[in-house]
Amino acid sequence: MRYFNLNTIYLVIILSFVWLLLTESFTLPLMAASIVISVCCIFFCYSLLPEYKKLNFKLFRLIIYFLYLFGQMYIAAFKAIVFIIKGAEVNIIEVKTQISDVFLRTVLAKSITLTPGSISLELKNDMIMVLLLDNKKLNKLESENKANSINNSLEKILIKAEK
Repeated sequence: MRYFNLNTIYLVIILSFVWLLLTESFTLPLMAASIVISVCCIFFCYSLLPEYKKLNFKLFRLIIYFLYLFGQMYIAAFKAIVFIIKGAEVNIIEVKTQISDVFLRTVLAKSITLTPGSISLELKNDMIMVLLLDNKKLNKLESENKANSINNSLEKILIKAEK
């Protein structure tokens, strides 16, 4: 099969594990059913995607990215609480990304939105417009520093996930 590769095996394992966690049961028949259902879901999705839109990334790096993002979300949540209590200023910054894959660029934009205190407003080619809470109005240099901090944390991990 043309879609059978290591990423597919990893996806089957991950989906099966999530299925077992959600059902809260680890019986042998349920494990077998979860593997069959995972394989069917993956190949059904592959059949719907046009050839040029097939996802091509390193799955392990993407998992590391989501674990890192989860930690960053908690840190940002506490910062956002402080900003809101003290009186936050709203800033709009532009983040230029080095990611070439459209799917991973979208993951970056959605990750920015998941992080409390920031919302992706627009993703156009390699530029993401971000609404950002901060304790003061940012000047141009400070806006660039905030954009660089996004690039140095979230984007750096996603670039490693590109093939």
